[in-house]
Amino acid sequence: LTNSTDAPIEVQYIYRIGQAVTCASDQAVKVTVKPLPKLTGSKSIQVCSNAPVAYTPIGNIPGTNFNWSRAIVAGISNPAGAGVVGIPEILFNIRAENVPVVYKYEMTNYNGCFNTEDLQVIVKPIPVVALISPDQSLCAGDTTKALVFSSTLPGTIFNWVNTQPAIGLAASGTGNIAAFKVSNNSSGQLIAQIRVTPNFNGCDGNTTTVQNIIVNRAISGSFIESAPSVACPGIPVGPLVASVPLGGDGSTYVFQWQSSNDGITFTDMPGFITRQIIDAPISNNKWYRMRTVSLGCSALTNAVKVEIKEKPKFRLDNKDNYTVSIGNSTQVVLVDTGKSRISSVLWTPATDISSVRSFAPFLSPKTNTTYRVVGTSVDGCLSDTGLVNIKVINGFLIYPNNVLTPNGDGYNDTWKIKNIEFYPKNNIKVYNANGILVYTEEGYKGTWNGTKMDGIVKLTTGTYYYVININEGEAIIKGFITLLN
Repeated sequence: LTNSTDAPIEVQYIYRIGQAVTCASDQAVKVTVKPLPKLTGSKSIQVCSNAPVAYTPIGNIPGTNFNWSRAIVAGISNPAGAGVVGIPEILFNIRAENVPVVYKYEMTNYNGCFNTEDLQVIVKPIPVVALISPDQSLCAGDTTKALVFSSTLPGTIFNWVNTQPAIGLAASGTGNIAAFKVSNNSSGQLIAQIRVTPNFNGCDGNTTTVQNIIVNRAISGSFIESAPSVACPGIPVGPLVASVPLGGDGSTYVFQWQSSNDGITFTDMPGFITRQIIDAPISNNKWYRMRTVSLGCSALTNAVKVEIKEKPKFRLDNKDNYTVSIGNSTQVVLVDTGKSRISSVLWTPATDISSVRSFAPFLSPKTNTTYRVVGTSVDGCLSDTGLVNIKVINGFLIYPNNVLTPNGDGYNDTWKIKNIEFYPKNNIKVYNANGILVYTEEGYKGTWNGTKMDGIVKLTTGTYYYVININEGEAIIKGFITLLN
């Protein structure tokens, strides 16, 4: 008999007892059919791996005793288990699909009835994020690499959070993270953690930090403050000076100068790692720029071109064959012969020369002298040194003045004979129109003022004849002088 209720039911059996003849009687037998203990509610539940089963049995008859047991199940890492009443177990599904687990309940009630029933627990797998990427270190304005999440469970949903929305990414979202341009408007470095929680079939996997996105301030204000526009052969190039940059970590910067021969392809200049540099002499046009790095951020300055100029060239001309009589002058003329025009010159030594800055100075050395001259082009390039060897000869080139006006006005008051001082053994004689000697002097120094030999009596106005003996045995110079009293 099967009692389908939760209470005892009496069932009456009637026995008819008789003999083959005529005597017979009926007798009733009462049977009490007690109900079996049963589990009420669902006999199948679903739980996520690594989550408590949390099942509490409810019986159809108050006072029922419950004992459960569970065998080892393939795909579940737990050993066999047993217990009473509720199931607090946490089951671990090590497969990528659902694993059914059967719990067997043994139940007894107060009237001694015994029954067994099965509870099926479907243990669902939990997803695991397969992507844990290396950190991205970027500069403001850079674009990230996309984050594409995956799991061993197709159809997994990925929920992510971003701990630092100031980098330009929302605080949370679902699915993959597309590449985006990062920003940093702060005064320092921003670090964003990307944390992902996978969900499959209602089960959340462990939350995992898959990547840190580090955003540094972009480097700005990096440019070349000063640099020469031209360079001269054999002369170092520079200084080239770059600005003080901004951004990065604000204090630690690594500098690297680069150069190019065409303004397109640049290469690092070994050892040039300061903001100010001086390069070695160049032979062709050259471009320069500087790279600045800080916290992984880099910036390039503008490129500047330094144009190599030709060294100025010239020749020196002298019509006197680089010879001059003592006391006289000879002119040397500097003539441009190169492509670079000479804008200034400098002569050395600075003695016995009309001007050390002249392109055509008069040289009046008293002894043989070598003059040096250097030209500077309009681009500032220096020429090779030009040398002029001036030979001084003791010639007879003296120049007596032919007018004497001793009137005290300071002009021609005495008879001047140019260069006479270079011939200290000279002798002069002055004659009147009648050939009479009126004045003579040994070692004349330019002091005769038109008087007679006594130095007191003035000679009359007229034309006089002079004879100048430079040195004994050398030529005599003769001529006329007009005396105006």
